[in-house]
Amino acid sequence: MNGGVIIFGGTSEGRKIAQYLSRNGAAATICVASEYGSGVLPEMEGITVNEGKLDTDAIASMIDETSLVIDATHPYAAAVTSNVKTACQQKNAHYYRLFRPEVASGDLQAFETYQDVINYLNSTTGNILLTTGSRALDEFTKVRGFDERIFARILPDAESLTRALELGYKASNIICMQGPFSEQMNAAMIQSKQIKYLVTKDSGAPGGTDEKISAAISNGAEALVVGRPLDEKGYKYSEIIDILNRHFDIEPTRDRHYRFPLFIDLNGKCAVVFGGGTIAQRRVSTLLKFGAKVKIVSPKLTPQLARIAKSEQVIHKARKFSPADLEGAAIVLAATNDREANHKIAELAAAKSIPVSVADCREECSFFFPAVAFGEDIVAGLVSVGEDHKQTVQTAAKIRDLLSTI
Repeated sequence: MNGGVIIFGGTSEGRKIAQYLSRNGAAATICVASEYGSGVLPEMEGITVNEGKLDTDAIASMIDETSLVIDATHPYAAAVTSNVKTACQQKNAHYYRLFRPEVASGDLQAFETYQDVINYLNSTTGNILLTTGSRALDEFTKVRGFDERIFARILPDAESLTRALELGYKASNIICMQGPFSEQMNAAMIQSKQIKYLVTKDSGAPGGTDEKISAAISNGAEALVVGRPLDEKGYKYSEIIDILNRHFDIEPTRDRHYRFPLFIDLNGKCAVVFGGGTIAQRRVSTLLKFGAKVKIVSPKLTPQLARIAKSEQVIHKARKFSPADLEGAAIVLAATNDREANHKIAELAAAKSIPVSVADCREECSFFFPAVAFGEDIVAGLVSVGEDHKQTVQTAAKIRDLLSTI
C-alpha cells in the first residue's frame, strides 16, 4: 500500500477530507484506531479504511517518498502524531498536519495537565461532568470520591464502557453519547446532574468546546480546560483541501457549498421555533426584528424567552413538538436539545417544502440561520461555509462596527 494519499484520524475533519476526495473521484486511505472509528465512516467510493492502532514501524511500512500524508488526528493524540511524523521523516514522505484552531475563551480556568485539574478538584466538593473522553478515565480515578462525584461522558462503544466500569465508575454516572453537543444539550446535562464543574479539553470548534463552556457558565458551573499537549502549528482545513486540489488536479469550486443569501419578507409571516434554550432565544430575538409572528414550542424557556412570552410578543406552546405545529409556517427552526426530535422536525418540514434550519445538524438544514448585522439602510447576513462558528461571530461583529459608522 506504499504511496498515494493517506489520512490519519477518525476525527470529523478526517472524515470530511475522505468524503471530499471520494466525491471528486480521488483515491485515498484513511486510518482509524478503532472499530468504532471505522463504524461511523460512511461508505465512500475510492476510499480504503485501515482499522487498528499503528506504531511508527507499521506506519513506515505503509508509506514511501511519493506518499502524501495528512495528519488529521485529534489535537490531544500527541503519541499518534509523533508516530506519524517520525515515520514520514524516516521515509521522506510529504507530511501535512491539520491544525484545529483553539477556541477556549471567556470565564474559565485553564490547566496544563490532567493532574493539575485533579489537584484542583480535590480541593472542592460537588458533581463533575467529565468530557475529556475515555482515555483520561484512569487519571480521574485520583479524584476523591470520583465514583460518586464524576459523571463521565464517553463514546457509545463497548470498549469505552467496559473500561469505565472496570475502573470503578458507577453505571448510573456514565453517559454514552456521540458528540459534539449543542449548548442546550450540555446545559440539560449540567442541570439534570447538578454539575458544579465541567472538565473539557480545548478540542476546537469541531469538538464543541465553546458550547460546553457557554453551557457551564450560563448554568453556574465552573469550566475547567486542560491545555493541549503539543504547542504545534499546521494547516487549516481549507489549506489541506487546497493541497489536495493541487495534488489531484481538482477544480476547487466543486466543493465550496456556498449557500445563496436568500432574503425573504417575514413581516407578518409565521416562524415556528422548536426549543426554548439559548440558541432559540437568539433566533427568536432576531426574527422579531423582522416582524415575524413567532411561535415557540418548548416545555421550558430561558428567563429571557419567558419574559418575551409573558409580554405576548410571541405565541408559546409549553409542550413537545407536534406535526400540527408546522401548519402555516413560513420557516421552521429546530433548536431543541433532542437530536431525534430535531431530525423529525427537519423531515416534516422538508416534506412540506418549508425552509428549515436545524441547530445541531448542518446537513439537515435547507437554509443556514445567519448572524445578522443592521445598518441604517442595510441588513447583512453572514453564515459559515465550514464549521468555524467563532470566526463567523467575530466577522459579524466587525461588520456591525462598520455599519455603525455608515
